[in-house]
Amino acid sequence: MQRDRFRPFVESVGDILEAMKTKERYIEELNTTDLPEASQTIRNKLQTFETLLKSAKEASDQDSKLTGVQDTILQKVVDDTNKAIEADNLKALEISIKDLESFSQRIATA
Repeated sequence: MQRDRFRPFVESVGDILEAMKTKERYIEELNTTDLPEASQTIRNKLQTFETLLKSAKEASDQDSKLTGVQDTILQKVVDDTNKAIEADNLKALEISIKDLESFSQRIATA
């Protein structure tokens, strides 16, 4: 049940990760021309995630409300994604990708 509740978040993070890995590939290839577009794609995916987060924070029934730990984890996704948007070096981007890849496990146990 808990997993189903957070499936949209997990799927949204998957979309963000896909966009981040595209940006990672551009950095590896020294393709600076496409970096702004890659960052914008990540930003667009983040907006979708933030809409989900806002909806969860505004939930009126007790079962749908986020716990403090869940809220912290979801906010960390936003923070890591923002770092990836601003990143122009491979190491910073790789750290954000690794953090987001562990998202599913962290939210399921929160």
